[in-house]
Amino acid sequence: MLKINFVGATFAEEKCSGLGVIIRDREGLVIASMAARVPQQLQPVEIEALAANKALEFAREMGILEAVLEGDSSLVMTTLNSKNPELAPFGLLLQDSLNLSAGFSKLSYSHIKREGNTIAHNLAQLAVNFPNCVIWMEDAPSDVLSSYPAGLAGIP
Repeated sequence: MLKINFVGATFAEEKCSGLGVIIRDREGLVIASMAARVPQQLQPVEIEALAANKALEFAREMGILEAVLEGDSSLVMTTLNSKNPELAPFGLLLQDSLNLSAGFSKLSYSHIKREGNTIAHNLAQLAVNFPNCVIWMEDAPSDVLSSYPAGLAGIP
């Protein structure tokens, strides 16, 4: 069972958005991480929904079959848990996430406070510096990891 943390960010000045994803094992060791720039400025809940989708897509590309998806947007996580996204204005994005979730043998959703999602948040903040998507295998940028050791807790 792996933990997939994700978050989205918007950059008003640059008129773009970004997302960050980190996948860790039970001990908190990094399996992979990603920062991706989105070339348009989305609304906060839209970029969170897109980040959830990209996190699941990334995990499936990595061959992950069992995971906990953690995000700090209560609206996105509640909607995913309800498995009824069509009522949400960002429902199409989350319907894609639910479609991706069918490829997992075990997947659960967990809402966490923003303080518990600092590594994914800082990856999303880095995304503004990249032209598109950057992936780190078995790693994350050292300044992101070394600055937030509390965010490295494994799966309980």
